Amino acid sequence: MFTNPGKQVKIFAMVSFGVECISALVGCILLFVEEEFLYGLLTLIGGIASAYIISLLVYAFGELVENSTTLANRPSAVTTVTVPPVQKAPAYGSVKPSNPYIPANRTNSSPAANAPTEPSKTAKPETASAPPTKATLEEIFEYSLKYSTAQGMRSYLERTKADYPEHAEQIDFVLRASDSTLRNAILEQLEENR
Repeated sequence: MFTNPGKQVKIFAMVSFGVECISALVGCILLFVEEEFLYGLLTLIGGIASAYIISLLVYAFGELVENSTTLANRPSAVTTVTVPPVQKAPAYGSVKPSNPYIPANRTNSSPAANAPTEPSKTAKPETASAPPTKATLEEIFEYSLKYSTAQGMRSYLERTKADYPEHAEQIDFVLRASDSTLRNAILEQLEENR
């Protein structure tokens, strides 16, 4: 009796549709006998339409139950994937930074290698990483462009301004730019100086 509920629900939906259609037809005939033609016609059309919609919903539910039972009894087609464990990242400040870019040394030009690194909390703050030789304004600005953030560029230019007072006016002009336009201000200043 309860072995295949999906199929039984679908059969019930079909039988129910037939019974409701027959009752709508009988109701229509009875109304025609009483000379209520309009009500008889509405009973026939409305009865068959409502019977179809209700039976369709019940049949769809039966189909759903039948398909889910079939899927539950089928052997699993899903393969198990083993994910390797996630490796822990090194602690903050434990990664040793590479040699900083020095404008006089043109061999190290990778922006990723020149990204500013945060000092460890136990280490002393670094002093300005200005070139050891006399740097031109172009070299100062080119080096500041190697920083990936406006904050890094701004911090480098502030430190460099003290070491090169002859360029302080141009550096101050660039530093007055907002963070969103700082890179453009540096590029414009480079173009002016060339």
